[in-house]
Amino acid sequence: CSELGDICHKLLANTKEPLWSVSLLDRDAMPSRSRSKSRLTVLGDACHPMTFFKGQGANQALADALTLAKCLDLSTLDRIPISLRKFEREMVQRAAPRALASRQAAHQIHSGSIDALREAMIFADFQGNPKDLVCALKHHGVSISTPNLLSTI
Repeated sequence: CSELGDICHKLLANTKEPLWSVSLLDRDAMPSRSRSKSRLTVLGDACHPMTFFKGQGANQALADALTLAKCLDLSTLDRIPISLRKFEREMVQRAAPRALASRQAAHQIHSGSIDALREAMIFADFQGNPKDLVCALKHHGVSISTPNLLSTI
């Protein structure tokens, strides 16, 4: 295996964009079937949370707003709870596949897989052998999700 420091320093030095890290939190979407009589609902990440890896969060929130407006447009006051449950079913059915794709993308990117590493190396214009980098990272207990990567190396 090559030395971790040399490989990572070259990888980081060739990264054109600023480096940053965040904690990724995930939870399941709200159920698509509800018997609630409530006149309240939620939309966007409150009901179908997505990581930023597919770029769909804001798009889905906008689509939610449009769907909600259409469901409420012809509703009478006494039928608002029914219209809201219709909205929730339509919203979850539309957004669930996108939320799942977002979750899968986050898992792949943070899995430490050779494919994720290859993408990072291409992004950073790193020309070394990916197997050497993987071997060195594993040897030192470092993964893609290691916090404070710069101080680790």
